[in-house]
Amino acid sequence: MLYKNKNEEYFTKINKQNSYWAGFIGADGYLSEDRNTLKITLSAKDKDHLEKLKNILNKDYEIKINKRTTGYGCKASCQFSFTSRRTIDSLKKNWLLHQNKTDTLAFPSNLSVEEKKSYLCGYIDGDGCINVKKNSRGKLQLSINGNEGFLNGVAKFLKEEGNIGIKNNIYESRGIFCFTVGGKTALSVLDFIYDKSLPLMKRKWDKYIHNKERKFGQYLLWTREEEELLKKKYKTLSSVEIHKRYFSNRSFYSVEKKIVEMGLTKRPQPQKVWSVEENQKFVEALENNLTTQNIYETLFPYRTLSSVKNQRRKILQRRVNENH
Repeated sequence: MLYKNKNEEYFTKINKQNSYWAGFIGADGYLSEDRNTLKITLSAKDKDHLEKLKNILNKDYEIKINKRTTGYGCKASCQFSFTSRRTIDSLKKNWLLHQNKTDTLAFPSNLSVEEKKSYLCGYIDGDGCINVKKNSRGKLQLSINGNEGFLNGVAKFLKEEGNIGIKNNIYESRGIFCFTVGGKTALSVLDFIYDKSLPLMKRKWDKYIHNKERKFGQYLLWTREEEELLKKKYKTLSSVEIHKRYFSNRSFYSVEKKIVEMGLTKRPQPQKVWSVEENQKFVEALENNLTTQNIYETLFPYRTLSSVKNQRRKILQRRVNENH
């Protein structure tokens, strides 16, 4: 198919914006030098991100969702394809990108510091992970996959240009190499390379932005989904239980503060004495082999889980006594 709005000049001159996309292609793209074609396949959830590059190179191209069934269920993906000899040559000349680059890709040394930062941001969006470790009090973790030479180039750049203390942060498992930093070091790396003018992948970088806000004592913004979850769970759970189960990445104080801001009413206080009707429901549930957790969630969510457990013991003990 012929396209009228192809932009084959985009990668001819190096700048921050196209260095970002070169990094992204270096991580997630496939280049065919025989067919002069660039292909990128992503999960369907990242279609909006792929649309950004499509709008730069070929506005007429339609990105479609493809679905296939595997042993793990149905997987949906999207793909962008662009054929241009000039583009393939420019990517190879300016950013060292070439066919079969997985094991031989090198971190580019010919770019300016700012262009290297952009390139690394793009590479992270393609083959990196920004995560918040819940079991480490919400500390950031940054992981980047690649071949050993490429990751050594990344580490060297961060040490020399970012003045970041990095020691032995490259790990190998079954032939796969990974550069990993956490906590303050991860925050320092992301602070050094972050540039809000780049077309960054929102779902990844929002974690960094929120973590940075918390570091400087700023209020971690609540999403609409989190507010709805809080509103729903506060009807039946205490603020302590809600914090532990659903918002452990936040401080307990912030959860309580949000409850007050939203004007949520206290959940109904459980009765101290179990009524005859409640006992009948409980007995029927036990006869139907429902678990204690199911009984609590479906029949008595207004009581505490420990109260339901205690009542279960009493009912079972009563049955034992009646049989003797």
